[in-house]
Amino acid sequence: MNDLPGTSGYPAPRFQSWDDQALQQLLWNTRVLRPPEEPVKLSEALEQVLAKLFQPRPDISGALPMKPRISMITLAVRDMAESVRFYEQGLGLPRMNSDPNVAFFRLNGSWLGLYGREALAEDVGIPAAGNGFSGFTLAHNLESEDEVDAMMAQALEAGARLVKPAQKVFWGGYSGYFSDPDGHLWEVAHNPHFWIGPRDG
Repeated sequence: MNDLPGTSGYPAPRFQSWDDQALQQLLWNTRVLRPPEEPVKLSEALEQVLAKLFQPRPDISGALPMKPRISMITLAVRDMAESVRFYEQGLGLPRMNSDPNVAFFRLNGSWLGLYGREALAEDVGIPAAGNGFSGFTLAHNLESEDEVDAMMAQALEAGARLVKPAQKVFWGGYSGYFSDPDGHLWEVAHNPHFWIGPRDG
């Protein structure tokens, strides 16, 4: 596919997905099926896509790929004491000794950090104001539906707000959602199709 007839006007692409292959196949079919004397008139939109698809890409052959891990998840919190109580005493996560203005909890293979909302926004360089859906959720997978129910009950007892009761879901698992005192969304799930995560240490 990298050297199809009728595509000599473009450099050979480096396919990123099956969609790229399908696009070049479309171009090839369009050129081959038309009479040779009739010029190919592609739409402006397709020309733009082709220009983007076949544009030179930076040489990253010597670069190291990003390691498949998340080293730390840091949540911006409004009340450090309340959030520490929720995660340490309510959910039972193991807390590390640290400066009182920040809190760290050991996770299997990663870390959870709590930091003041204003301070974290200042560190990032963005406004601290904002509310509503944050655009992401955190997930905690468990080995059975009963464990999901127990974890949801524990979170609610600790002060979480119920967002979606645990229930069977369309993808074949069982899950529910709660939000922590700052509105961060947690999914608690039993997913029979997915790795639960590192073994408990």
